[in-house]
Amino acid sequence: MKKSTDMKELNKQISGYNFRKRVRLFPEEKIAIAAVPMLVISLTLIYFLTPPPPIETPIQTPIGIPDIPVNPESDFIYEFGNVLDGIVIKKYIGESTHVNIPATIEGKEVVGLWGFSQQSASWLLFPPTHYNSVFNDKVEYIIMPDSVIWIAQHTFENCTSLKKIIIPDSVWHLGAYAFKGCINLSEIYISENINEIRWYTFADCTSLEYVFLPEGLTTIWGSAFYDCENLKYVYIPNSVLGIGTRAFDGCEKLDIIVKPLEKGLVMCYNINYEL
Repeated sequence: MKKSTDMKELNKQISGYNFRKRVRLFPEEKIAIAAVPMLVISLTLIYFLTPPPPIETPIQTPIGIPDIPVNPESDFIYEFGNVLDGIVIKKYIGESTHVNIPATIEGKEVVGLWGFSQQSASWLLFPPTHYNSVFNDKVEYIIMPDSVIWIAQHTFENCTSLKKIIIPDSVWHLGAYAFKGCINLSEIYISENINEIRWYTFADCTSLEYVFLPEGLTTIWGSAFYDCENLKYVYIPNSVLGIGTRAFDGCEKLDIIVKPLEKGLVMCYNINYEL
């Protein structure tokens, strides 16, 4: 019995010694210090090996424009244009901030918005050197009829109160500077039949955040979206073959998804490419 008791005592002493040795060799402070490099390495691996989250692609939603009665013919200065073979509106002179352009004036279709005189085809040989904005800076909403096919340069330039507009699919020409300086324009639908966004078309539209360019578009000219400082997303269809220099210059918040075309992305930050 004594021998058994001695063995038990010896085992206790050995176990206690080993335990104390382990504590002395690996105190809590040393364990914590040793764990720091491992934690840093683990976090670094997680950062580099974890794929980035997918880019959320906005969806174009219908543009809500209030019901607006058709404006009377007396609200417009207009003329019959031989070039477009229809009525061309040169100036809106009405008082309402909501404009619904009539489809016909004096029994003839309204086919264009054109802030200069074009009585004959002579403008093809001697194009005007000065264009005027058709609408004033008080207009908030504009509805165009499906008869309109041509929107000339500067048509809506500096319409600072304009908030939303739908360019109907009948339109196949959208002139340069058309919406330049429309600082409150937040929503726009662009005709599916437009194949070019010309220079400075949407420059200084500082309230635009999302733009959906139509399928079939082939060219975005230089400075088309110059200084749209709040623009976050632009949908560019695969049909686009060229983007002009500085097309998105000054769009500091832009997170754009495009095929990797280098031209036109000069000084444009936060760009993501998707093949």
